[in-house]
Amino acid sequence: MTRRLLVCLCWLALSPSVAAEPLSVGIGVAEITPPLGYPMSGYFYERGATGTLDPLLAKAIVFQQGDVKAALVVGDIIGIDRQLAEAIRMRIEEQTGIPAANVIVSATHSHTGPNYRTDLAKSMSRDEDVPLAENDRLRYIPQLIGQFATAVANADAALKPMNVQAGSGHEDGVSFNRRFVLKDGTVRTWAKLSDEDVVEAAGPIDPEIGLITFTTGDGEKPSAAIVNFALHCDTVGGTQYSADYPGHIERVLRKDLGSGFTSIFATGPCGDINHADPTGKPRRSAAEIGERIAVAAAKALPDLKPVRPSLAAKRAIVDVPLQTFSDEDLAWAEDLIARDRQGEKFPTTIQAKAYKIRRLQRLRSGQADLGRETDDVTESEDGARDSLPAEVQVIRLGDDTALVALPGEIFVELGLAIKQASPFEHTFVIELANDSPAYVPTRKALEQGGYEANNSLYAAGGGELLVETAIRMLKELSAE
Repeated sequence: MTRRLLVCLCWLALSPSVAAEPLSVGIGVAEITPPLGYPMSGYFYERGATGTLDPLLAKAIVFQQGDVKAALVVGDIIGIDRQLAEAIRMRIEEQTGIPAANVIVSATHSHTGPNYRTDLAKSMSRDEDVPLAENDRLRYIPQLIGQFATAVANADAALKPMNVQAGSGHEDGVSFNRRFVLKDGTVRTWAKLSDEDVVEAAGPIDPEIGLITFTTGDGEKPSAAIVNFALHCDTVGGTQYSADYPGHIERVLRKDLGSGFTSIFATGPCGDINHADPTGKPRRSAAEIGERIAVAAAKALPDLKPVRPSLAAKRAIVDVPLQTFSDEDLAWAEDLIARDRQGEKFPTTIQAKAYKIRRLQRLRSGQADLGRETDDVTESEDGARDSLPAEVQVIRLGDDTALVALPGEIFVELGLAIKQASPFEHTFVIELANDSPAYVPTRKALEQGGYEANNSLYAAGGGELLVETAIRMLKELSAE
């Protein structure tokens, strides 16, 4: 890594006397389903919701040991913009006293949730003295912020001593690396092995199902669990709200663990992983995928090991350089976007590159990003920039168990690198945390190209910088 800019390092750890105190845990849930008609996320066109397959939820877990408190809250939405995360954390700190720096705000990456980005930017910049109309879309933004905070407040109010167990299950039949090496040496996103130009998958998968369970007494069934798995949450489609396969994981586990059981799904690094089997077999449904993951998780529960609690939270903020583009690149992008808006059809990979260049131009000129669907611009509070702040968080639950939170859609290779180098036996890497800077590929993948590279904002080496930062923090917390 040739460029490394560490802007801020903040941490909070235990005093030796706290280590002997019990760990209290609380679980909270709040609904975040928007009204019907609200735009849905996930694709390069806007579509309004026509119904609800299952409600969208924000699920939270709060940890407390002595004076140290930390929280994880995950919502059934496609991502967490930095402004949204900051607003949610501020509200959580106001309502619960949990330091904002100790809160991970993440998303399941559901492609059947709200596309809130445009409304978020407009809401943050609007004149508060001007009342909203009764049917104004902007009303959803304070509701979304409030419900995320409510989930954490509910969890905080439910704190009680719990036993913690950690370990993992294994499921290798539902996830596939979606990037493929071709005979000419290039890489294509989405293909079948039967394609005569395809040589092999360009990378691995991560079949580990990370599990942390919480029980109120010895021999009792878990009342809640964190489930960590690396697979794109894009298995439903259509125009009805859905929590996708993570919702099915909870429903299947409840059959054995009881109706009060809560599964908090923490998305693992899956920027290059989806559910399309390249052998050409029919794609599994969200229900089938959820059931297979849940069954494998349930099978692993008896083998989970107790965690000796030692709660600590730490974060670092690093500046990651943005990609550059030429005037010719920008002119090409603006022309393609204009034609795209007029109904001309383009490959998704080409669309992604055009919209990426425009997003980079807005960031570099100090304009707020209002999303793909609008040409409106507004000034950003951050001003013009040639880099983005990226937050890396680590929460240590015990001497052998830690959570790592990273922004954006992280390539699986980066997550595996963190796990391999971590001094903690059980390391759970969570993507889409606290910000959504699009895809975070490896340096090699950026050179190879493909959809994810065309949709990435970070310059080459950005992903590796996040990995190095996470590993250093894990080693520091382990040494303490």
